[in-house]
Amino acid sequence: MEALGNAKTIRNDNSSRFGKYVELEFDKTAEHRRCSHLYLLLEKSRVVFQASNERNYHIFYQLCAVRDIPEMKHLHLKHPDKFRFTRMGKAPEIDNVDDSETFYEMSEGLFNLGITEEQQLFLFSVLAAILHMGNIEFNEERNDSCSINSDNEHLLIAAKLLGLEVAQLQKWLCHKTLKARNETVVMSLKQKDAFAGMEAFCETYLRFSFPLGREAS
Repeated sequence: MEALGNAKTIRNDNSSRFGKYVELEFDKTAEHRRCSHLYLLLEKSRVVFQASNERNYHIFYQLCAVRDIPEMKHLHLKHPDKFRFTRMGKAPEIDNVDDSETFYEMSEGLFNLGITEEQQLFLFSVLAAILHMGNIEFNEERNDSCSINSDNEHLLIAAKLLGLEVAQLQKWLCHKTLKARNETVVMSLKQKDAFAGMEAFCETYLRFSFPLGREAS
């Protein structure tokens, strides 16, 4: 389960990058009756940036490690050094850790929590889409605008994994809307702003899939 919120840092190969609030309830006799917990303060920025000799969350490398098994073929994943969001720290591996082996341990842990195979595949699709989103190239255009090629491999894969129309994803990664009184105006984004928006998009998707809808921020 640590795969979903832990990552390699320069000081710790398995550093927890989230906080967790635990609430215990007792009755009048001081007997424990209920326990609930809420995930808080997830380090979303790690999804799109890692310092030198650090890694993104373990789950991304685990998915890349099992990319060739039949159940994962549709994710179109490659070695971590092929994705912007997993190669920044230039440390794709951890000594004495087999990411493919820990993937199966993580998956079994999810099953033990009642998370079905279908739900897990949905989670993996979202995480794989994040990796592909990070590889989308934005073309700088005239008049402070940008564009994405319609045949961009990573755009096509990300849209399919997220269940979105390619044209809509392509459009809204490069545009924004502004409301002025009763009118909504669509405006083009500069290349750097579109790129920043894509990163925010990926951070937001991680938030709502961590883990599978439980609250995080």
